[in-house]
Amino acid sequence: MGRYIAHKRRKIKRTSETPGSEDVVAASLRAQLLGLQRAAKRLELERARALKQARIRERRLERQDPVVDRTSGRRRTAARAAGYALISATTGMRTLCISIERDPKACPDDLWKVDVRIEGEEAQGYRLKGPAVPASENAIHLMRAVAPRIAEELVLGCATPGADINNSKTASILAESYMRKTRSVLTLDEDEKNQVKFGIIAEYERTVLMRLKYFQSEFNSIRESLMKTKFLNHRKCDAALQRIYAYLRNFSSG
Repeated sequence: MGRYIAHKRRKIKRTSETPGSEDVVAASLRAQLLGLQRAAKRLELERARALKQARIRERRLERQDPVVDRTSGRRRTAARAAGYALISATTGMRTLCISIERDPKACPDDLWKVDVRIEGEEAQGYRLKGPAVPASENAIHLMRAVAPRIAEELVLGCATPGADINNSKTASILAESYMRKTRSVLTLDEDEKNQVKFGIIAEYERTVLMRLKYFQSEFNSIRESLMKTKFLNHRKCDAALQRIYAYLRNFSSG
């Protein structure tokens, strides 16, 4: 009969090891880092998508906008030429043709070259002052000198800097001639004469603005035509200004 031998070693059931606090922290940091990387990737994709959409919108707008709408120089030139022709018409002077041309080296904001031909002006010559020139003719040319600037300001809110230096000098000479023919200035000093002269210029500037607004449709017709074509012949100028010519005929006959 065999003997029972008691086991000296007892089996110990294995249990899962409980992770230490350091392992828990490391796992949490890895999870946070992975989340940040995914968020950064999503953000980068969204940024790239937004930039792509912005470029698409920009190209679409460039295709839709006509070239003339991005060229303020032509708009300013058209306004100035239209104002000059219209004011000349209101003084009884007929416009034969208007032509504008862009200098190839000019910036988009620069004024274009412009030529407004007036009937009889070359043969008559441009007289500024002198005792033989009536004051009414001084007033006519004064209004024509300030017309381009006022027309540009009416359309675009401001005039091109430096564009009216010569016109301003001409207006000053004409105003002084007008003053000496219509007022007694012998007793006035230089400051008082200048005040009178500037008052005359301001008065005719208001007249020009009033006429441009009164004949707004004719003014806009010439201006818009010059935005589409660089040359208006005699027939087109007559068609645009016919209401003014008819008004003058009726006024003179009445």
